[in-house]
Amino acid sequence: IYVLISVLYWCSLTNFIYHKNIYISLIMILISTEIFMLIISLLNNGISWYLCLVMPYVLITWIYVFICVLFIKKKKKHLLRYVSISIILSSVSLIGIECGIDLFCDEFISLTWSIYASIPIIVIGLLLFILSFNSNLIN
Repeated sequence: IYVLISVLYWCSLTNFIYHKNIYISLIMILISTEIFMLIISLLNNGISWYLCLVMPYVLITWIYVFICVLFIKKKKKHLLRYVSISIILSSVSLIGIECGIDLFCDEFISLTWSIYASIPIIVIGLLLFILSFNSNLIN
């Protein structure tokens, strides 16, 4: 069953990658990933694990990718600005993922590792954002 589900999932991903509208492709990839993980959790009697941990994690990751695709599709001059904002948003995603893990494991939020990972990411993102306003660097 696992092999069959994996093959169907892979076929759905490759099918949606070649779709002309990237936003429809992203939505369909989210749905197929959620269904794939749901079936795996049902086969392992882990529906609570799926609902409390996997589903929010996949959704947070998908929202981050969707926002990054929105920035990339704008096709304006300020690509470095969009990259810096995407880097900063990745730290927000890390904090959201740790909140979900903490709520699932400990039933309260105690931010530890995501803060240590987010601080340098935010600093790098802010530096890139400030550098993006330098017209000599861009041209």
